[in-house]
Amino acid sequence: MRWGRILATGLVLPCLVVAFLVGSPRQSRAEPESGPLLFPARLATEIEQRDMLRVLLLGRYLGRGLHPPGESDLPRMPGGSRPILTTKTSLRFCPPLATPEAIDPDCASDGMEAAIASPRWDTRGAPNIPHAFRAALVDANRQAHPQPLPGGRASAVMASDEIPRTFQLDFWKRFYERHPGSAGYFQATRAVVSGDGRQALIYVEHSCGGLCGSGDLHLLRFRDGQWRVETSYMLWIS
Repeated sequence: MRWGRILATGLVLPCLVVAFLVGSPRQSRAEPESGPLLFPARLATEIEQRDMLRVLLLGRYLGRGLHPPGESDLPRMPGGSRPILTTKTSLRFCPPLATPEAIDPDCASDGMEAAIASPRWDTRGAPNIPHAFRAALVDANRQAHPQPLPGGRASAVMASDEIPRTFQLDFWKRFYERHPGSAGYFQATRAVVSGDGRQALIYVEHSCGGLCGSGDLHLLRFRDGQWRVETSYMLWIS
């Protein structure tokens, strides 16, 4: 009789546990709106790249830059109306070369690969961009990609094949004689996008004179249906 009660109890208890779990109401958990970035990152699509370039050009580069000193005789245009030149392909990170003359015009400035992808990223003066994200940007841009140019209000961007990496002494004088009122030229890598599609990273170089230019790393966030610049970090200036 005693063994029969023990056996019956052993059969009833699991059934009660199952009934409790099935009958208990389940609580839904809301997905967090933000959190750690997901990797690996992917290369931005042409549509994403075009949208990001439009945001950057309209907000930061179109109309920026002045003529070199001593070129005041060249015609000028209102700040927001200055056109800007760019290349038909994206900026890429090239291995260091012994002679500057051998550098391809599509190559980023010397030292930028090491600066961007360095694991020793000083977050005291720079935005806290994960090393995996920065390394992905460099790895994705070791070769050039077609550069989709934005239209609409950013249609002042013109593709050009005449942008060299090394300049003769009279380069900028000839440049502004040929492109009066220009804001110089602009080159950008293809952006990389985090695995969840929420953030993107892109490197841009802008030059408008011998002592007029900069190299900037831009972190963008996709919200409300469009890309917005979240933070920018200047890597060099001239």
